[in-house]
Amino acid sequence: MNNLSPEQLKKAVDSGIITQVQYEQLMELARAENSSAAHSSISVPSVLYNVGGVIAYVALVFLLSISEDALGGWGIIGICVAYVCVAVFVIQYFQRQQQSHLLGISATFLVFVIPLLCYGIALAMGWWPEDTASNELLLRTFCWSFAFATFVGALCVLKWLQVPFLMMPVSLCLAYLLIEFPYVWLGYDEYFETWHWVIAISGGVITFLALLVEKKVMGQQVVEGKDFTFWLYILGVSLVWLGIMLEVPDKLWEQSLFFAFNLALLAIGTWIKRNVFLLWGAMGGIYYLFYLAHEIFADTPLYPLSLTAIAGLVIYLGIRWSGMITDN
Repeated sequence: MNNLSPEQLKKAVDSGIITQVQYEQLMELARAENSSAAHSSISVPSVLYNVGGVIAYVALVFLLSISEDALGGWGIIGICVAYVCVAVFVIQYFQRQQQSHLLGISATFLVFVIPLLCYGIALAMGWWPEDTASNELLLRTFCWSFAFATFVGALCVLKWLQVPFLMMPVSLCLAYLLIEFPYVWLGYDEYFETWHWVIAISGGVITFLALLVEKKVMGQQVVEGKDFTFWLYILGVSLVWLGIMLEVPDKLWEQSLFFAFNLALLAIGTWIKRNVFLLWGAMGGIYYLFYLAHEIFADTPLYPLSLTAIAGLVIYLGIRWSGMITDN
């Protein structure tokens, strides 16, 4: 099954070998198999790979920090270029070895060198402000520019390698760009009065983008087991939930609206089969139950009993969720 591309299955439909209904059933089966593989893909080697990549990047940042005064901007540029060359060599090696996980980590490391390279260029050209505390707007502008350069670089590397793990830096940069950009035209005071909604709207934009990407790309890549929307969904839904959660006042009817929002997340997650919707929807529902228990039964003997009932409900939902994953 994994050796057949969607295009080949389409040709089989056109040739009358299989029907359109069978084609859709095969695609749905591939989605289920790849989703199950994704749940079981977390292993000790993959964790060690990720930890190794993080340590390597921290080592690079530490090297640049201790050599900044001695080497200056041009020295930082030289070190970054050397690391880029090494990263490209490692990427090509893992491409030949068909090590997709290590390929994704190496490519992500390459992408994260870009902001350090941009900082070196700004420092070498004398653009970086010496007193960053009194030039907050200029500093934020530089950081936004570095994030935009990293975002563009990540898209270029993604087009080159087509590794789903590269959507992680793409999603992070996109979130930063969306959250920070309103600061430029809203100003400090208005921005920090509405920053909760800025976070929520930014998450909504990312989630909507994930839906568009899934509709366009997943049909072509589902058989190969590539999910280019995982990180978009993770970051987008998390930002939406966090932004709305921080904005909800301590009033019963507004808390009830927040509970309805979480029920909608549960419904959407069940419909499109994305666990991140179910996770945050369940978290919001549990939070609302705790809120009701505190408001209704506070300072009464029924309060600990209500908490016990909520704990039992959480355990029951966990058992049900585990059973659903096992069945799928």
